[in-house]
Amino acid sequence: MRDKLDLGSAAQWRRELAAGLCLGLFVGLIGPFGAFLYGPTGLRMAYWAFTMVVGVILYGLGLRLALFAGAAIGQPPWFILPLAVLVLCLPMSVLTAVTDTALWPRVAHYMRPFDWYAEAVIISLPLCCGYVWLKSRSAPKDAPSSEAPTMEADFLATLPLDIREHLICLQMEDHYVRAHSPQRSVMVLAPFHQALASVAHLEGVRTHRSWWAARAALRRAHIKGRSVELELEGGLRLPVSRTALPLLRERGWLADDVARQDGQVS
Repeated sequence: MRDKLDLGSAAQWRRELAAGLCLGLFVGLIGPFGAFLYGPTGLRMAYWAFTMVVGVILYGLGLRLALFAGAAIGQPPWFILPLAVLVLCLPMSVLTAVTDTALWPRVAHYMRPFDWYAEAVIISLPLCCGYVWLKSRSAPKDAPSSEAPTMEADFLATLPLDIREHLICLQMEDHYVRAHSPQRSVMVLAPFHQALASVAHLEGVRTHRSWWAARAALRRAHIKGRSVELELEGGLRLPVSRTALPLLRERGWLADDVARQDGQVS
């Protein structure tokens, strides 16, 4: 069963909207991009407050959907986030252009369509990147959940039951850990070292800087010269670093009873 999309709790949205409102009032007070020449100050602050609140709603929904979709196709947040922001800046720039020129018509004489879009990108991209980064560093209940619940006290406890009972490997992806079963995988916000600690009682080996494999899932080793990959149940292949080879040999992972279809280790 596929994990549900998390659009955020009511409390989380209240906090984000309040933060957007306060930020908008502050930005309206200082008047960036020459807006300090607009008047009166109260109207300028109201405009920026309105823009920021709408932005919280637009980017809040858009980024959650984009990050969820990206995780579903195996793409990391750092790749999906800027692409999503660039797309979301299109409707945001239209909104600001229409509202701004309605309040201050003279702006239309020196602002071109690209200027509105560039202004939206300059403001939105660092704010969205900073927001997602802060959430990744914050308490678990505020962290984004693209495919699975975020880490609590025990990494394994956050995994769906079917994956927890048939875990074949762990894969590090930036600030996330992807847990694999033969049928599917889920991504959890967690440090990789903490995920490794949670599976210390299982028979397995860290085969690479970004991978851990369960011994029970091993099906065969693919060896070409000095290049070694482990094939697990379900067909997933894991890289093996040179530093991990001695431990794998010592524990019998590369013994003769494991099919070596592609050659021999030198």
